[in-house]
Amino acid sequence: SMWTLERWLVAANFSSMTKFLEAWPNRAPGWIVIFINSLGSLLATVDLFINWPKLPERLQLGYVSVPHHQWVWLLFVPAVTIPISAAFFLIEIFRVTQSDGQNLKSDRENFVEGLCITLLALSWTPALFIATTPGGAADQVGNAYFFIWLSSIVVTETFLWWVRDWRMAIHNVMRMQQEEYKRAQEDVLRMHQHEVEEHLPNEVKK
Repeated sequence: SMWTLERWLVAANFSSMTKFLEAWPNRAPGWIVIFINSLGSLLATVDLFINWPKLPERLQLGYVSVPHHQWVWLLFVPAVTIPISAAFFLIEIFRVTQSDGQNLKSDRENFVEGLCITLLALSWTPALFIATTPGGAADQVGNAYFFIWLSSIVVTETFLWWVRDWRMAIHNVMRMQQEEYKRAQEDVLRMHQHEVEEHLPNEVKK
């Protein structure tokens, strides 16, 4: 799979795919892969929805009982995912890099991104279970089956990526607060020591 391809590329003296992806800012790799898989999922589902009546009669039996609202959901989820993922990876790619080489986001942007990826994860999970279980629109192995699985996995992984960064940001804030508290304690101790040193000669004179 991906790890085998990575080893082949490195062994052939080509650029490492992992390093190439890591060079992209923030979660741009995740959003790009989400966009590609969601587009494939939408196209595969549309093709299946339009052409399943043209299949041989023995294959049509697997789609006759699929309710209409299931088709609507399987088309709606990737259709919403595509513009959201496109917007985020374009924002990441065209973000102005700071002089120190960092691509920092505002708290508002982090919140919006987290809200979007959470809603997408909550949308793709039921789509996966409904579509790929027996009686679902994509329970038979095919393009729709694979693209729905891939989209769900990538969305979930990107969501977990955001959660890890969110927890790290909280950890960094708490660490900064602890450092500030420690510095404040040291300042108070120095001031107290300075006051003691000033009053000590006066006490000796008395």
